[in-house]
Amino acid sequence: MSDRIGETTSLLVDLAALIANSTSTQATATSNATWVGNLFEGVVVGIVTGIVSSIIVIKLTMRYQEPKFEVVPDEDRYSGEDKRWVHLKVKNVSKPFLGGGEATNCRGEVTINGKPYFTKWATRPEPLRLEVVAVGDGKFRTVVISDPVLYDTARNEYIPPGEEKTLDVAYRAKGDESCFVNIPENYPNPRNDTRVGTGQFEFTLVLHYSGGKSNPFKFLLKNGEGDSPGQLTIGRAP
Repeated sequence: MSDRIGETTSLLVDLAALIANSTSTQATATSNATWVGNLFEGVVVGIVTGIVSSIIVIKLTMRYQEPKFEVVPDEDRYSGEDKRWVHLKVKNVSKPFLGGGEATNCRGEVTINGKPYFTKWATRPEPLRLEVVAVGDGKFRTVVISDPVLYDTARNEYIPPGEEKTLDVAYRAKGDESCFVNIPENYPNPRNDTRVGTGQFEFTLVLHYSGGKSNPFKFLLKNGEGDSPGQLTIGRAP
């Protein structure tokens, strides 16, 4: 009888030890799983934080590298010639951070009477070329014709930080009360769809460049009645 009691007691002791060991193993596994989970979560948070920080730094750098413009009416004064052009002075006033700031392939979009036009830079050559044509009886003469190859050259400009360029807006010829928005396609003869009559016209200028565009600048085009091209003026919008 005592032997059976001893065997039973031994069995209970072994069972208690087994349960204790199992509990300890489970606790260790749980602790390890928690540690691995915390480590994984920390790694993920670190990666996401690094990505977000990198994106913010890149966007801020790009923002500081974008060109910034100052646009004012040119001080045009009519000299009594047969034509008068009115212009805007465009200056790149950006102070680049880690380089950049250039306005590459800069184009001026003038919107007047609801119609957008990409006008010619006064600093670019006229899109014209000479061509020799036959006039009969074995005779030839030289004529000036429009050169479409030069259209993009006439409406695209490069403006680095600190430099200023002049943009055509419109011109008027003697004997015609209308003026014309000065696009490259108007050489040598203006297109009728660029004609603007007499009156006062508020217009906007948006400067497009590689990678972006400016906010609109507002100005006022005045085209008075009469024979003189000097009736065409440009100023700031009220």
